[in-house]
Amino acid sequence: MYRKLKQRWRRSTWPLALICGPREKGDLYQRGFETLRDAMVRKNIVAPEQVNLDWFSGSRSAAERAWGHRVNFKRGNEHLRRNLKTNQSAATKTTKRKAKAKAKGKARPRRRQSMPKQDEDKRPPHMEGGKLWAFLGLQSRLIFAPSESFFHVCMEAVLNRARIQWNEPSWCSYFEKWYMSNKTVDEKVLAEGQILTAHWWSGAGSSHQYQPLPPPSQQPAEQMNAKFKRDIRRFGPLKTHRDVLDMLTKYLKMWTAPLSPSDAQTDCPLTLMPSNMS
Repeated sequence: MYRKLKQRWRRSTWPLALICGPREKGDLYQRGFETLRDAMVRKNIVAPEQVNLDWFSGSRSAAERAWGHRVNFKRGNEHLRRNLKTNQSAATKTTKRKAKAKAKGKARPRRRQSMPKQDEDKRPPHMEGGKLWAFLGLQSRLIFAPSESFFHVCMEAVLNRARIQWNEPSWCSYFEKWYMSNKTVDEKVLAEGQILTAHWWSGAGSSHQYQPLPPPSQQPAEQMNAKFKRDIRRFGPLKTHRDVLDMLTKYLKMWTAPLSPSDAQTDCPLTLMPSNMS
């Protein structure tokens, strides 16, 4: 999709398929990916070079069954960062609430904000102070570390610093368990039998056939989802499935139409049909 923001044309993704279901499960991903793959073959659209996933259950295995191991499978960085920030925010609010209650001597319980102690104990660990933001700044640079050995050395140094100097061993163990993995390598080449790697790493050495692709991100999909919902709800609430389909048909015609002169004069024109764009 082409959009003009601040007098500059920008390109972002637009869906080839929409999959709806009550829950994100592996069999739903399986049917969706296979349907998309078969439709792309019929329309002579090349297979994807890279598949970016939020890493919900079964999504990667479903994509591998649909396209095989020829494709790069990457974990979306927005999901990683959003999850760590959410954990941090939830823990910070709990800490502030406890401190406020302690300062008052006796806090009046509030049903909505109270949380059973066992649930608080099950929360993922978080970093103290502002160290998470320092880590995320480093992580955003490590996304493009050029080689797997370079990534391993830098990532190991960052985690060791967080574990020892920042005194965050629990948080580091959590991050390694959910967002890192170990890869067995030739010890004669790298002087180590195993190195750290990650599915969100997108450096030149992250695949045997490197493609200059953007880093794995869910942001374009989230932007598309927001735009899609804004347009089909533009003329009021949709009360039935028929209303949704009728509105979708209406806006498909607009999205696929060439850019009209009147649209080009607006602040944020959009079109799926690029023409004379600079």
